[in-house]
Amino acid sequence: MARPDPTAPDSCPVCESREIRAGGIFSLPGFIRCRNCGLHYRKDLDSILQPNQVYESDSSSVQRLIEEEPLRKSYYRSQADRIESVVDFRGCLLEIGCGCGGLLAELASRGWSVEGIEPSPFLSAVAEKQIGNRGIIHEKDFMEDGGSHCSRTYQVVIAIDVLEHLVAPQVFIQQVSGMLPRDGILILQTPNVKSLRRFIQGAGWEQYRPDEHPLLYSSKALRHILTRAGFIMLHMKTISGTAVESNGRSGWLRGVQKVLNSLHGGNTLWVACRKAAI
Repeated sequence: MARPDPTAPDSCPVCESREIRAGGIFSLPGFIRCRNCGLHYRKDLDSILQPNQVYESDSSSVQRLIEEEPLRKSYYRSQADRIESVVDFRGCLLEIGCGCGGLLAELASRGWSVEGIEPSPFLSAVAEKQIGNRGIIHEKDFMEDGGSHCSRTYQVVIAIDVLEHLVAPQVFIQQVSGMLPRDGILILQTPNVKSLRRFIQGAGWEQYRPDEHPLLYSSKALRHILTRAGFIMLHMKTISGTAVESNGRSGWLRGVQKVLNSLHGGNTLWVACRKAAI
């Protein structure tokens, strides 16, 4: 039996359970699995000082996002449709980690008043160009200042593919809560660590990027962190596919993805929740 890693956290960073395990047939290399909530997280989580430094430079990850941006139009339309399926008004919306700004541009074209926060100077420059005078882009790290540079309360806050990058998710959720009024809406998307694709591909899963994704969520872990912060769950589902796929997917593939999503086995978790009255 392997000796315990003395540098590893002794409890789950989301549910605080001590029922944790490293290794096992379905485990990811270098990660610990919480048996209670299903969260997977890096063994050295407590020693990560500056996660996602890769986005602060003109790295291959940044270049990939910029190059793929023109191929994401259909994805942004689908994402905007999902948002509007749970929000029956068009008001002030903030996107944290807005990347190249494509989703904000789509929402602005639908009548939303939009702002975005993006720490990467390279991605935020693309976002500013794409948004133009239809919105505001802040080149800031939300986790460093908690959105203190934002001057208003937002009716909707979205964070798409952000939570998996953070080593202090509870702090993030509390900061977001402070920017929302009572009954304000928070929408999150993050990789589904219990997706069928993850079980099949193992360490080859495209979302297994330890340097960028130190935490990977199950639906139970995501629900726990949100309800504990005072949010009421409105809708949670899984979605499949990739952000850059074309509309030319074959019918059988769409059928497979539909079945996966109905079984909550899709590659991504998507959740909408409402801030409860204090």
